[in-house]
Amino acid sequence: QGRNAFPFARVGYEVSVMDISSVAVAQMNARAQAEGLSLHAEEGDIFARGISGEYDMIVCAFLLHFYPRAQSGSLLREIKKHTAHGGYNAVAAFTTKGDFYRESAGRDRCYFLPGELAAMYAGWEHVFPPLEQWGDGVEARADGRPKRNVSAHVLAQTPWLIV
Repeated sequence: QGRNAFPFARVGYEVSVMDISSVAVAQMNARAQAEGLSLHAEEGDIFARGISGEYDMIVCAFLLHFYPRAQSGSLLREIKKHTAHGGYNAVAAFTTKGDFYRESAGRDRCYFLPGELAAMYAGWEHVFPPLEQWGDGVEARADGRPKRNVSAHVLAQTPWLIV
């Protein structure tokens, strides 16, 4: 519900958000209005509606594992295509290491192999080295311990247009 959007809006960026939840959209728009922020959320399924326009930055955080691998790959290509020259993509996604992947065995979901997400951004300038790290999830295992997963992170800038 805007955990990535509001920090950008608070420092003065114009922010557009698409969320599949009408409740989340209503909450984000009300919060943005109350705070006087330039943030507009709209309800929609990014996979069904696609992306229109060009953006200086596109953030895709922990969304891809909910969808089939081919569909998620298409979305990443769309994200890259709609990023302005000199713009940025920030992507965080789960890998094939960890509890979430093991629990989804046999289901067609997008979990990246080690190094795979970074490789998708070959030719882009990596703002910091691509990162893969272990982390605790908010969900718990049957024994009460938190679920553990490796997530991949990329913050990359498009190549500048050379005329």
